[in-house]
Amino acid sequence: MNVQAGKTSEQRGERHRCAWLIAVPARVCLVVSLLGSGAAAAQTAGSPTQAAPAAEDMVTSALDPLAPAGPPASLFDSVPVPVAKLGISERWQVILAEGPSRLFIEGCEGGPECQSAPMRAFRRVEEENDAKPLPRLVLVRKVNLAVNHSVRYQLDPVTWGVEDYWASPRETIQKGAGDCEDFAILKMGMLAALGIPMSAMQVVVVQDLRRRIGHAVLTVRIGSDNFVLDNQMDIVRRDDAVAEYQPFYSVGSGPNYVYGMRRSFAAAPATGRLALDAASELRGTLGSRTPAAQR
Repeated sequence: MNVQAGKTSEQRGERHRCAWLIAVPARVCLVVSLLGSGAAAAQTAGSPTQAAPAAEDMVTSALDPLAPAGPPASLFDSVPVPVAKLGISERWQVILAEGPSRLFIEGCEGGPECQSAPMRAFRRVEEENDAKPLPRLVLVRKVNLAVNHSVRYQLDPVTWGVEDYWASPRETIQKGAGDCEDFAILKMGMLAALGIPMSAMQVVVVQDLRRRIGHAVLTVRIGSDNFVLDNQMDIVRRDDAVAEYQPFYSVGSGPNYVYGMRRSFAAAPATGRLALDAASELRGTLGSRTPAAQR
């Protein structure tokens, strides 16, 4: 592993902070944990805890199988609970309707996006894949690197003049900048254009327990493994090797999910400026469920 690939967010500076998301207070995490406890019991009965993978497994295991159909596997040792709507759902549907991969499939028709750093990086990966089809995990790793090194990290108040805005891939490329969820959405669009099924990908909003900030990543399911694409580091890790993230909710091409936790964390709730109130988000979501689901 090269030095650059192994750098953490602390080593690479403030550009990786994603300050738009509050961590859910402990009492709200408890509600989500209880919500998922029944599913956790059903899923874990008779199943041993999976050991963290060896480093070489994260590079070489099960590269090519398509993600199986159905709900997502557990992410970060969590229990996915489908919900009808999240606060971000309306904006997310606009992004889906535009088509995250459309710009990369149809081209930019001579627009300013054509010569942008992200488009040039995408074309290099595309040309390499066209010359000799790459294993899916190799594509995932190359796209993670391409986006991390072609987009400038910048918070939404600076880029858009608002506290929180989820940008489409076209908008991020036009600005040349974005924050953590914009990186994740752009990676989703590129990977979809390269043949990774949209159903295999989720934009996951998490709490970074070590840095005590909100964050968002893209997860990609290949075979039975979930891989994490993160603007805070260039290496791609399997989710069961990532101990510092606690998922709140996710969006993709299918249902929305909130996550109940199987494991407990000692980290204190995050603090800081808010642009998206995840506590309110989850309270509203849980309040919309049936009494049986709330228990």
